[in-house]
Amino acid sequence: MMARATSLTLVSLVWLWAGSVATPVVADTLRVRSGDHEGFTRLVIDTGTSPGWTLGRTGTGYELRLARDDVDFDLSAVFRQISRNRLDAISEGSAPGRLALTVPCDCHATAFVTGSGALVIDIADGAAPNGSVFERRVDPAAGNTEVPEETPTTTPVEASATPVEGAASDLFFWKGPESGQRPLAADPRLAIFWRGTDVPPARAPTEERAPVPAPQETPQAAVAPNTFGPAETTDVMTEADPILPALPDPRVTEAQAELLHQLSRAAAQGLVEVNRPAVTDRMDEPPHEAAVAEALSPAEPAASQQSSIHAETSIDRDTLSTITRQPVTAEGGRCYPDSTFDLAHWGDDRPATIQIAERRAPLVGEFDRPSQDAVLALARLYLFFGFGAEARAVLASFGVESEDISALHELSEILDGGTPGAGATIAAMTGCDTAAALWAVLAWPDLPPDAEIDEGAVLRAYSALPVHLRRSLGPELSDRFLSVGHEAAARAVRDAIARAPGDAGAALDLVDAQIDLAGGRADTGEQALDLLARSNDPLSVDALIMAIESRLARGQAVEPDLADSAAALAFELQDGPEGPVLNQLHILARGSGRDFDQAFDAYRHWAGPAPDIVRADTGRRLFAMLGERESEDNAFLVQYFRNRDILDAAGPDLILSLDLAERLADNGFTGEAQRLLKGEAGYSDRGRRLLAHAALSEFDPAGALEQLAGLGDREAEELRAEASAMAGDHAAAATRYAGVGETEKAGREAWRGGDWTLAAKSGPETMRSALEALSVAPGTAIAVAETKAEPAGPLAKSRILIEESRSVRSALDTLLAATDDGG
Repeated sequence: MMARATSLTLVSLVWLWAGSVATPVVADTLRVRSGDHEGFTRLVIDTGTSPGWTLGRTGTGYELRLARDDVDFDLSAVFRQISRNRLDAISEGSAPGRLALTVPCDCHATAFVTGSGALVIDIADGAAPNGSVFERRVDPAAGNTEVPEETPTTTPVEASATPVEGAASDLFFWKGPESGQRPLAADPRLAIFWRGTDVPPARAPTEERAPVPAPQETPQAAVAPNTFGPAETTDVMTEADPILPALPDPRVTEAQAELLHQLSRAAAQGLVEVNRPAVTDRMDEPPHEAAVAEALSPAEPAASQQSSIHAETSIDRDTLSTITRQPVTAEGGRCYPDSTFDLAHWGDDRPATIQIAERRAPLVGEFDRPSQDAVLALARLYLFFGFGAEARAVLASFGVESEDISALHELSEILDGGTPGAGATIAAMTGCDTAAALWAVLAWPDLPPDAEIDEGAVLRAYSALPVHLRRSLGPELSDRFLSVGHEAAARAVRDAIARAPGDAGAALDLVDAQIDLAGGRADTGEQALDLLARSNDPLSVDALIMAIESRLARGQAVEPDLADSAAALAFELQDGPEGPVLNQLHILARGSGRDFDQAFDAYRHWAGPAPDIVRADTGRRLFAMLGERESEDNAFLVQYFRNRDILDAAGPDLILSLDLAERLADNGFTGEAQRLLKGEAGYSDRGRRLLAHAALSEFDPAGALEQLAGLGDREAEELRAEASAMAGDHAAAATRYAGVGETEKAGREAWRGGDWTLAAKSGPETMRSALEALSVAPGTAIAVAETKAEPAGPLAKSRILIEESRSVRSALDTLLAATDDGG
């Protein structure tokens, strides 16, 4: 239960009367402030003493008339905060104390006075409600203090410096003692407080009331509502009426005292909570600054008239708490509300120096104590301009405590180009239906693939940002969306930049290039990036990084001029967040063009500090380029052995170790290949095959067969066959070669093993022809010779033997030639 006891006493009525009676004032300048809100435009006039006033219709809009003609208005700052959609012009009226408002739209005006005395005029969209007191026309010829008579329909009347008879009001005011008039009062209890007048006698309630003047033919301006009492008490007292004070009923006084006593006890016991207004440090503000600030708030005027007492049971409290709890993520995690990241309202379009000076002035109040609200306001202004480091410095210097401090620190880091990452509180809020989702997405350097993102909340918050922040953060946000495949959301970011007023500039070109690259249109995207990278735009660094990364991802060589630009910017920005990235891209750009001398030299002379993880990744990627088959063997071997220490420091990963070991083994450096294959790489299938190959190079067939144990792929079978042949088991080698379809190799191993029949079937063509000539294969010359007739004489036989000898010698020469490769 929350309570704040309020009571209307006779003393309060005295103050109300004293604040309404016209008193002499000196000439004054009333400052007019303004503000645009959802659905209405608000004007606030710091009237100070809240004189009587009227507001009514004119031909071009409305006119405000104060009951003072010794004032003028300061209108210099009116259109600094608002547009001319609802208020086209504002100027001093035809007479002193008047203010003319030109309203070009289908709008209506209302007015009220705040509790602090500021006069507020709201110009709202749409037609005025029926019976609005502010829609009546003002009489151009009437004076400021001439209040029109009321119409027969009872309309509220506000306090004025002129008596208004016949109106629905409990109080009537007089012009002063010099007028000779007496104050008239409808409530007899107030008569005792009028000074300088005799107490008129009371009048019987049945006496005839004073006549009400008839309304004028021309409608006059209505005045603001009266809040001093019920509309029924409209009697006009005569001078003969005796008026005696009506003291409060003692029972009411006793009940009030008992209630306050019991509430005090409950508050002391912690059973109730007193809702007290916050006290702010306004020592440096003008007298009525607080009233104007209150009036400029977009809260509805009627809110101040609501009851200040709230009561509920514990069941109501627990039930409502489930309805009004703060927004959460789908998993039930905490979400920051929209107000935590309301950057659009933390600054305006005035020069930064002026706004910063205004916010710095009230930082320290009485006794040199910092004002927490002022410190937070200054930090938020810095964030509005994108100054993250300055905002962190302000928060740290004054040591303020607020539930928003953590969020503001993380926001400042993001605005400075940093990425708090998974350790940030906001990083888990990507699924929130508030502005926190935007900053949660930007907090990640790379969004997790399974991250739940509320795209609608992200895009709403992004579109609400000031234009300069929208252009600054647009490329980063688009890149985050594209990294997880949300191309439609990236296009929405692009559209938000395009529809902002003014020239979108390079931010739009950069986002367009990102979308082209993500859509597979590399040529179009890289062409736009190259133009931007070669310019002097602040986004040229981002464009250069994207242009080089795109070429490296496609395996293309980077142009030398882009590599030179990366080198120059890496040196210039070596202490910034872009420094390590530009150093890495410069080195890899040199490597992509096979200029490994400059690449490794740049690595050894890295400009500026760099995280170890970035240097290690750069070294591994550079050696991966070196190991590609496009580089010549001689260049590969020279650069490898010259810069092997860089590789050892970087720690090659599995794939890089295998690639380099294979190339080293192919060039005969089996010992270095075996060194690279120690550990995890040597236990992989590919690593075991490489180790078997190295063993065969060192004539160790047994070691090769040991490495190949359990491997059943084709390459492993070929290595086994080679190891069997090296070990002298040619029959096994022939069988293994035949099993993998290497018939010619199987035939050679069969020849070596003495299996001429298999060799004649599977060997090379020359080997089969030679074996046929030696009558080894079926259906050869032996079988054919048996069908020939036996020669008749010795000379014929000798001639046949000579021919056969020549044939065998030719077959042997052919067979030797077929196996001259060592088979």
